Amino acid sequence: MSAKLEIFFATIEILVKKLLDWVEDLFRLKTGDEAKIYSQVGQKHADRGNLDDAISSLKKALELDPEDKEASFKLARSCAKKGLLDDAIVYYRKALGSRRDAEIHYHLGLIYNRKKNTNFAINAFTKSIELGPEMPDAYFRLALILDGQKNHKDAIGLYEKAIALNPDESKYYYSCGLAYDADNHHEKAIECFRKAMETEEA
Repeated sequence: MSAKLEIFFATIEILVKKLLDWVEDLFRLKTGDEAKIYSQVGQKHADRGNLDDAISSLKKALELDPEDKEASFKLARSCAKKGLLDDAIVYYRKALGSRRDAEIHYHLGLIYNRKKNTNFAINAFTKSIELGPEMPDAYFRLALILDGQKNHKDAIGLYEKAIALNPDESKYYYSCGLAYDADNHHEKAIECFRKAMETEEA
């Protein structure tokens, strides 16, 4: 075989190999893409209430991409809904350091409150408010805890902030009215109860 033919066939072999490598890369899922797919599938399961399947898919997503904070957040929510509160805390903490930090601290507050870890709940809701001062329910949840501790004055201030952010939520007025009543401000309590009823009727 002439030198020219040898060069020709060698060149063809190289080109074919490159073509096959390109085709393989085209159809092979990259790890990051596969992780995203498992994360999306997990969210679909969660939306349908299939929490076991959601947890399984989201754990697979995190195996493939342990730094995926959004997958950690989704997994934490599914664990919380399933009642796996300690697991939920672990995954919410892993999700910190993202754009969702205010929301994450809010959900941590809910879990700590469910676990009767009052001080942890207070700290979490306070951090949520610090990072996301536009979240009315964080003020409301913190107010409920303080109200239960007979700290009615601070609770009233938080209820009022929640109302200012969302004046259409009747439970804020009702809880604020109870706090005013407990603090012997009966006229303000009646006004809050009236607002609560008006809001429910609207």
